[in-house]
Amino acid sequence: MPWLRHGIVSKLAGTQSSEDLLAFAQTKTGAEAVFATLALVRQKSPLLSKLLSHANPEVVTEAARAIHDDEGIPAAQPALAAAFGQPNLPFHAARRALNANLRQGDEAALQRVLTWAIAQPEGAPLRLEALNTLLVFDQPPELDFVDGTARKYPPREIARLAALIRTKQDDLLSLQRPEERARALSLLVKYEAELPFPILQSLAVDLKASPAVRLQTLRLIGRRSDEAVAVTQTLLKATGEGNPSEVRIEALTQLFRRDVAAALEVSRQIIDSKTAKMPEKQAVIAALRGRTEPSARKLLQELVARLAARKLDAGLKLAPQVASYQDESTQSRLKRTLAPPRFELQPLLM
Repeated sequence: MPWLRHGIVSKLAGTQSSEDLLAFAQTKTGAEAVFATLALVRQKSPLLSKLLSHANPEVVTEAARAIHDDEGIPAAQPALAAAFGQPNLPFHAARRALNANLRQGDEAALQRVLTWAIAQPEGAPLRLEALNTLLVFDQPPELDFVDGTARKYPPREIARLAALIRTKQDDLLSLQRPEERARALSLLVKYEAELPFPILQSLAVDLKASPAVRLQTLRLIGRRSDEAVAVTQTLLKATGEGNPSEVRIEALTQLFRRDVAAALEVSRQIIDSKTAKMPEKQAVIAALRGRTEPSARKLLQELVARLAARKLDAGLKLAPQVASYQDESTQSRLKRTLAPPRFELQPLLM
């Protein structure tokens, strides 16, 4: 009965020492152990960490919840993090232990979560959550994954985290369950592992992958000096309609560095498209700035002509003026086009 349980727990917390309550909980396995645990929770005792391997799963869950949630018990949180991965840890306790490692944020915590995630069978509970945890390990979200409290974390050293991730590259690439493999690939891309080109290529054009992952993949591809033809083809696919704007823009930027003719053709398609978004068109015009190729100057001059004919989208009216800043001939044409009309005053007839 809740009221009777509340009375017992309150009495124990107010009359017994933490050491006696711990000893009592450790020698019992039933309701008595739960009552003693809850009394320790009332006392906010760090000794709760000694109960994380208790035989009664309710005792373990209550101890983990008290250590982790809200303000928790900071002195016991390292023990909670270390408990992650121990056999028979109840689900809710294991979830808090996983999150305690994210809060701890050091190399030992990362190694613990990474090793556990790789060792689990496909589809195991919390495996996907562990991979998601690894993805944000360098900068945890302000709103906690488990209890929703707002927390701020100091910057973490990405280089050391990346080095640990890369040591498990082959193991992460072996994951086959689609959602788990997607997280593993995202993790390897984020920390710039040396992935085989076919994997990078498929990820760069995967419409189901997150834009952030695809952006980083395109940047990794852009650094490669091999597979030149395949890289250009991949970039062309990533500039196609149906891709997110940020992906199209990054792919076009990379394409200008590798194949100007192809990049200009894509640029014209984007400018003429009725479905392309304004940031994509603005990015095209920005990419034309300072280019000396005849085809690039021709496209820019066509945009100036559209501006003069008032056929250019409102969101693009300033862009050709900025892009043509270094092109004297185009600037001269702009000045003539945009010059206000001159009116001559006629004498009044008396």
